[in-house]
Amino acid sequence: MISRICKFLVRCCVLLVRKVLPEERYIRLKCNMGRFVWGVMGELGPPSGVKVGLIKDLSSRFGIKTLVETGTCRGDAIRAVLKDFNQIYSIELDESLYKGACQRFAKFPYVHIAWGDSGELLPVLVGKITDRTIFWLDAHYSGGVTAGKGKGCPVVRELRAMRKARRTDHLILIDDAGSFAGETGYPHIDELCTLITAINPSYKVEVKDNIVRAFVSDDAGVPVK
Repeated sequence: MISRICKFLVRCCVLLVRKVLPEERYIRLKCNMGRFVWGVMGELGPPSGVKVGLIKDLSSRFGIKTLVETGTCRGDAIRAVLKDFNQIYSIELDESLYKGACQRFAKFPYVHIAWGDSGELLPVLVGKITDRTIFWLDAHYSGGVTAGKGKGCPVVRELRAMRKARRTDHLILIDDAGSFAGETGYPHIDELCTLITAINPSYKVEVKDNIVRAFVSDDAGVPVK
């Protein structure tokens, strides 16, 4: 009960300042508040700030300047990492969310938003990318305004698509690791590991902060947040 009240109060505070702060400062505050609450009341699960922080940290540590995201939603993750990447690609299934993201990032020519099924679009995209890339796979339905309810999880097709990539040392991150229990259209975590090592047997897979993380063996020993 205390956890729910704490989370509710944080959300109220963030929403109140949203109207008065510039967008960049608002997103930073939202991430930091989420990190604070998660640190105090860990059972709430990792907030968006932890996930964005991981992407930023990996970009900095490995010098990776290309990001591919599946599941754009409203584009908050993109907005938070705009200064960390030279090229950002994001795929969104819901048409209204896609249009909203296109409008939001119209002034950023290096942000490319695509509309459609990530399992179908990703094979084409990975075949074009030559730079080392961070893949953030989060296209599965997760309630609210997110798309894909009743359609199953696209991550199996996404990982199979990555076999078509021109290089096999990309960093792979899959959100909501706890959902992969082999039920309700989601594969089991063991199947994800098999699919990832089929891309490159050198991948080392770990789960931390509810995120599946896959690094090639040379990177696995490098500490990340």
